[in-house]
Amino acid sequence: MRTMIAAVIMTGIICIISACKTSETPMAKGNIGGDWTISEISGKKIVTPADAQAAFIKIDAKKKQVNAYTGCNRFFGPVDLDTKQQTLSFDKVGATRMMCHDMTTENMLSEVLPKISRYGFSETGDLLLMNNEGAILVKLTKTPGK
Repeated sequence: MRTMIAAVIMTGIICIISACKTSETPMAKGNIGGDWTISEISGKKIVTPADAQAAFIKIDAKKKQVNAYTGCNRFFGPVDLDTKQQTLSFDKVGATRMMCHDMTTENMLSEVLPKISRYGFSETGDLLLMNNEGAILVKLTKTPGK
């Protein structure tokens, strides 16, 4: 009897722990394809001056291609994308190399881009680019009308 009670308690504890763990990582399903405005990198909000174009990432999920603008330069090329496993990496992209007055967004994105390995969606529909541990590196908001 004690063994059965212990087994039931352990099963309950394991269920509670695993439920808590899965709720920490946003993995809702959604469509990764389309135009996304970069709203945060490494938890820092990206603010676009009124007279400038917002930094964006455009993902073509069918062709597995990316095209992006960081506020200064552009990057482009193929992406490793698996929509069933929600994995994504930008290992083979190319970029322009212009020097610009403000390269803050550019430098921040360049630092985290190689670390991105998976993605998910927030409850509000934001696209979240994450590392292997599930830490959110880039938050993207669907570009209106795109």
